[in-house]
Amino acid sequence: MREDAAADVLERLRAIGAAISVDDFGTGYSSLAYLQRLTIDELKIHRAFVRDLGTKDNASALVAAMVGSLAPSS
Repeated sequence: MREDAAADVLERLRAIGAAISVDDFGTGYSSLAYLQRLTIDELKIHRAFVRDLGTKDNASALVAAMVGSLAPSS
């Protein structure tokens, strides 16, 4: 499975000291499931979600779901 191979590569990179970031989350093939399976150090949420924080309830809920689904770092 490609996701398993990607997770393995990311873990090996972290083991040698690399930080893992996801940029523009919320565009393209973004999936909350990936955030649960992959251990990442930084999540950069696409500005389309962030700019509406505080003005639209659904924007706040979506960003909260993205952040809440992050796997804890080990």
